[in-house]
Amino acid sequence: MHIAFLSNPASGQVNVQMATATQLVSEGHSVTFLSADSCAKKIGQLRDALPPFQQDLIGFIGLGTSHNVSDYTNFFKDRMHLMRSPPGDPSSLELCIDAALGPVEDFADTAMMVADKLNALDPNIICVDALTPSLITGVRLTKRKYILTIPCSPGTSALPGPFEPHMMASNRDGSLSTFIENVYLNFREYYYSVTQPDCVAKRDILIKRFKLQSYGVAQDTALLPPHWEDDNCVAGIHFNTLGLLDCPRQSSKIVFVGAGVSVETSSTFCPELAWMDEAMLHGDDVIYMNMGSMFIWKRHEFWNCIAGFEAAYKQRGGRVRFLFKINFPIDSPEHNFSTEELPSYIRLTNWIDNQHAIYSHPALKVFIHHGGGNSFNEAVYFGVPQLILSQWLDTHEYATYAEKFKLGLRSDRPPHVEARDIEVKLLKMLGPSWPEYKANCRSWAIRSQISGGTASAAKIIVSHAESSRLIQDGILTPPFTPVESPVLEKDAESLQDIAICS
Repeated sequence: MHIAFLSNPASGQVNVQMATATQLVSEGHSVTFLSADSCAKKIGQLRDALPPFQQDLIGFIGLGTSHNVSDYTNFFKDRMHLMRSPPGDPSSLELCIDAALGPVEDFADTAMMVADKLNALDPNIICVDALTPSLITGVRLTKRKYILTIPCSPGTSALPGPFEPHMMASNRDGSLSTFIENVYLNFREYYYSVTQPDCVAKRDILIKRFKLQSYGVAQDTALLPPHWEDDNCVAGIHFNTLGLLDCPRQSSKIVFVGAGVSVETSSTFCPELAWMDEAMLHGDDVIYMNMGSMFIWKRHEFWNCIAGFEAAYKQRGGRVRFLFKINFPIDSPEHNFSTEELPSYIRLTNWIDNQHAIYSHPALKVFIHHGGGNSFNEAVYFGVPQLILSQWLDTHEYATYAEKFKLGLRSDRPPHVEARDIEVKLLKMLGPSWPEYKANCRSWAIRSQISGGTASAAKIIVSHAESSRLIQDGILTPPFTPVESPVLEKDAESLQDIAICS
């Protein structure tokens, strides 16, 4: 089978596709990625990591450098003061809609380019990231069968309901408060879609120019429109664990497969692992912190973290160490600090060669992160207790799940990063409650692992690819779709009589 993958090159979106592609290639299928030119490096690294006889099974087609296909990370970094917001505040959702839709004409041009390239490529099935509107629009223009890959929270794809918590909701218990907040958030989303000029213009492109099916005024330009209503959308692969949610009403086309984790086989020496080995030898616990590639550290928040670590270290009698991954160069003059200012039990790094080995290390006791989908689900998969300092959009939803299902704790005042909060939460998680957290994490790890992850995703993709090919070859008849036809008046009366008699 030949599978086309389309995604934004941002790690949070393309990583699960690359992991799935690796599984497909191991089964002998060929894949082609279509993404921004900047994604070529990632795909090249993915290809180079494969055995030589499999490398030719991965192809890449560049889609240029326009905003609509480029990595969203820099867009959000430039607007981080708007992106970071508390639960219940839709500001980050509106900003994400702007980022995903991009400039109006770029949106239309990108969609048509994608359609042309896919028609020329002629894959058996298409897998497209659910948060890339211009790419999905291009896919829809081809009238080909496609599958959504969904790397975000369950709330982004949940079917709406009066007591089903909105993706941005702070009240997620299905109560009257949930209903009231839903009214507010749904109104904000609708108002934004009908008053924001770009949203209005893009909807006109979708409906009037491209003649595509409308999902509704607000839904057409939503962050994740209900594409499962499209007949050509045959499935949605959700990289979350079934049951680990508070919004179970989902489309029947969506399948939860657990974390999109691939096996990392790097043979490069990883100094962090040696450092963790030493910690375990001395009986020290290790806390790992990684706030993701998009988060921008403010100086006072960085030192709030360090102060929280120092306080926890003292309270634990010096029996804990901290591995702190940052997303900027160490000793960078731009950030006005030096590693010489840090105590010896805090190890700073800006790159970890084998992160899965960190998750698996027996010395690791807690993972601190921002609540990103990949971070949350990888921690679930590896059974690591979590402290989530949620920052925006669906990260607050994941933080709720960590606390609700006793996988860990969340910060008190998101999106703030506060020393005392970090100290108190770490001491609680490392204290007498740690065995309970670890037991719950192990239980959910099993559920994530048996969901199948990328192996299950590959089975879904291949199944639909085979069905699509059989239909194209005329071997398999597509499902019958009733077509309305005029009925003569007397025939209608006869049918009515039959119905009454029966």
